[in-house]
Amino acid sequence: MAVWIEVVGLHGGYHLPKSGQRFPLVAGQSVVIGRGRHADIDLESLSVSRQHCKIHWDGCRGWLHDLSSPCGTYVNLVGVSEPKGSLLRLGDSIHVGGVWLRLGTSSRMECSWLTWHAGTIPRLAQAAHECRDMLEGTLDNTRLAILADALEEAGLTDEDILDHLRGPGPHVRGCFAVDLCLGKS
Repeated sequence: MAVWIEVVGLHGGYHLPKSGQRFPLVAGQSVVIGRGRHADIDLESLSVSRQHCKIHWDGCRGWLHDLSSPCGTYVNLVGVSEPKGSLLRLGDSIHVGGVWLRLGTSSRMECSWLTWHAGTIPRLAQAAHECRDMLEGTLDNTRLAILADALEEAGLTDEDILDHLRGPGPHVRGCFAVDLCLGKS
């Protein structure tokens, strides 16, 4: 699933040279957001620390960690606490120094898919979410494959979502594809 960090702009609506620019997240990799050559995503703003925060994308969900920045890092205006970090969901606003970022994807759910067969898709997604292995927190791959089949029958053609749900995982709570089906984006 193609997921990215998009630079929205500076606090107060001021334009930033990189406004609108998208930085893809790669499964299994972390990116450091900051200022200058020490950052994977250079925001070119003096309000941002050299190594301000880090996002790890595991292919299923993202985690944001503040790297002891003086101004802090915020998700939807809530400070990121360490060492746990903060789970990211599609559409989340990330405030780094004075810069606003957004977590986005090109994958979308249409209302008609979510209401198909009297809401079968959200019910299947909820069941997959609730019937996870409590010890490891992993979702049942069989339930996710059934969810993918139902989405395909409902008209979804997005191979990123279908392949992700049918993939080996591990799939965990906070999985972007399941969250899309639950309307959490």
